Amino acid sequence: MSRMTHAFPAWSSIVRCLRARFAEGVAGVAYDVAHRVACRVAHRVAQGGACVAVAAAACAAGCRAPAPVPPSSSAAPSAQPAGAPASIARCTALRTHIVPPGAIGLPTQGAVVESASIVEASEPGNTNGTYCRITGAIKALATDTPDIRFEVNLPAQWNGRALQMGGGGYSGEVQRATGTVSYASGRAPLSLGYVTLGSDTGHVGNAARADFALNDEAVENFGYGHIKKTHDVAIALIRFVYGRDPQKMYYAGGSTGGREGYTAIERYPIDYDGVIANAPALNFSGVRLFGLMVGRSIYLGTDGFLPPDKQKLVHARVLAECDALDGATDGIISNVEACRAREAQTIASLRCEGGGGSAAGRAGSVPRPAPAIVPAPPPAPASASGAPADVASAAVPDLSLNDSTPAAQAVAAAAASQAGPAHRPSTGLPCLTDSQIETLTTLRDGMTLPYALAHGVQTYPGYNVLEGTDMSGMLGLGGSPVLSDPPTFAANGYLFSQGDAYFKYFVTRDAHAAGIHFNPLTPGRYAQRLVDLSATVGAMDPDISEYIVRGGKLITMQGLADEVISPNQTIAFYKTLAQRYGQSRVDSFMRLYMVPGYQHGNGVFIPIWDGLRALDEWSTHGVAPEGLVAVDTAAATHGRSRPLCRYPSYPRYTGRGDIDSAASFVCTPP
Repeated sequence: MSRMTHAFPAWSSIVRCLRARFAEGVAGVAYDVAHRVACRVAHRVAQGGACVAVAAAACAAGCRAPAPVPPSSSAAPSAQPAGAPASIARCTALRTHIVPPGAIGLPTQGAVVESASIVEASEPGNTNGTYCRITGAIKALATDTPDIRFEVNLPAQWNGRALQMGGGGYSGEVQRATGTVSYASGRAPLSLGYVTLGSDTGHVGNAARADFALNDEAVENFGYGHIKKTHDVAIALIRFVYGRDPQKMYYAGGSTGGREGYTAIERYPIDYDGVIANAPALNFSGVRLFGLMVGRSIYLGTDGFLPPDKQKLVHARVLAECDALDGATDGIISNVEACRAREAQTIASLRCEGGGGSAAGRAGSVPRPAPAIVPAPPPAPASASGAPADVASAAVPDLSLNDSTPAAQAVAAAAASQAGPAHRPSTGLPCLTDSQIETLTTLRDGMTLPYALAHGVQTYPGYNVLEGTDMSGMLGLGGSPVLSDPPTFAANGYLFSQGDAYFKYFVTRDAHAAGIHFNPLTPGRYAQRLVDLSATVGAMDPDISEYIVRGGKLITMQGLADEVISPNQTIAFYKTLAQRYGQSRVDSFMRLYMVPGYQHGNGVFIPIWDGLRALDEWSTHGVAPEGLVAVDTAAATHGRSRPLCRYPSYPRYTGRGDIDSAASFVCTPP
């Protein structure tokens, strides 16, 4: 916790108070300016006491101090005792309630509540106790821009905390926020007394649809605007019902929701006390552009495609080479760095004798044939959401990693099992051609641009395909050597399909543009567009000093075998923070856990743990997470456990004890 937070415990209350006073009648932008001035003054005089006086003066006359935070129990923050006066009696009075534009810190036409009803604890299927469910819309500035649809849930027994939950992929569905956060064990936050809230990020669709990006305001809402707007509307509703602000405001999300968590820290540091940002889609433009590079490697050559059996071959060969490097032959490659040192041997063992074919065309000395492109099957009838039924269906993975939409693990398992259309027959040999090897090394090496995106970013680090990442299935490389039009996850893999959608709708604004023909290394007339987009959706600003000063906390967990979001991008950003602020300061506000064997909702080790409890203990009581344990929920190995090791350490088997017990492992530096 920062020195200022220790010295002046009233500071966070004053910040809340400042916000409340300005939200009553002054546009949110004025509040932000006022707070930044007060915060800088406070930072400069933190050795004395003037900051409290300065901030308190700005907050004088009628600002109610929040009630003390209830003490936490071993399971969760304490809710109000049973039989307490109903705190959501004003719920139904919210119907048609309007939140004025001045109460929202970014430009809107205000928000309207469309429904407000009490969900009784006794209702079938409800495990969250009695709560007030509110749905509504935050009105866009332009008439052709979709509104931001939101949901806020106010528990009858409130613990004084609020949790905003993020989405996944291209989002487009309201996060109802009635389930658990990503990787969570135990009960849903709403059942523990948290106010919960979420949105659709400002458009109707799903994780795979990017057509909303034809609208500038919708892109801004997706990139960052929905975070602030939904937060501010929720605060207004919380005040209306409970008569006070939350003492703690948290954000939690995975994948795109993880990127949103970092965006909240970077853009709106005073709004949040703590963030759980799992598998964060940092450098969002980078991963989409790299997806195009991967597609070009596969489909612009003669045999760069790896059929699913060859993808499995790579994974099996890597496992044979590296599984035991952590002391345990358990199907998990935990000592990733030692495995990385063996890449040359692994590649040599995979290469067909004589190369199995020429890669000369890739070098540019031989013209490449045009890729085979076939139309995708005709779309199914439209669903209720307006999307084609095949796009709106469960075939599109829930990439939020929350379980407030269909269970991420079940969907990911289904995704991994879908090989797509019949693939090109393999050579019949247990080896890879040179062109297939080059596809692997493209995935491994990542992308380096000859120009800089926002915040000086020029790279997208590669994936651990030679350290245990399984790229089979639709979240990997897909199952077809034929390029569909448009590309699909099942046929052409997640990376290229999402990259193609990004190019069509975000970059060119042309639904007929073919991403396969765009080289991100030579963007031509799209260069500035790429830079501008990266500032909107990238979440790569390392200047988070304001969040650190106010005592904010950050927990990130990701799988080292993630096939959707490169774990090495997350690590690279963590190292950037450590270089900027120093390791000891980063340790004071951040924990990074890189989990061996975990992919993106699937894998050989699928962890659960109580991250929200850890965050709340750290934020509320200053108890930093230590000695944490994750339990595996993978079907074949359900119930085994491993220690959650702070990066860069990994769990090493001690050589004694139950190989399925975390007690038999110790966190070890590489």
